[in-house]
Amino acid sequence: MLSKLDILRLLALSAMATTCAAQLVSTCFAAPSNPNDASGSANCTRFVNAFCDAEAQAVFNPDALLSQDMASRCFNMNDGLNRACHFNVVNTKSPDTVGTIPDNTNCKAGLNNLFTAPRFCDFGGKTSVAASNMIVSVAMAPGACFTL
Repeated sequence: MLSKLDILRLLALSAMATTCAAQLVSTCFAAPSNPNDASGSANCTRFVNAFCDAEAQAVFNPDALLSQDMASRCFNMNDGLNRACHFNVVNTKSPDTVGTIPDNTNCKAGLNNLFTAPRFCDFGGKTSVAASNMIVSVAMAPGACFTL
């Protein structure tokens, strides 16, 4: 038999889980062609950590935290098919005031959410992470990354 304290703990955990799950709103750029096809943007997942650990955080440094600030990075797939993964993160906080800096966990969760059931966004997509005021996106494109 559960005590009142146990019931309260379960309710609190349930509310937290619901809140966290509702923070990620993902949209595919196009309907998945084949959710189990390894040739789609799911291959871009290997670059998620590098993007979130470096480029994405640059947008959210305290002296750069302005509305609509954005960071982008392109990664060559080097898979013999001449494809590249294009990542973006946008600060959606408004107005231009310093606020909570999103951490890598939110960036990674948002991007990885595009490649898990039921989405499997093999053409890429975007995720709004409402609690941290950011939108992350990834798309695979033919050709190599542009270099200067």
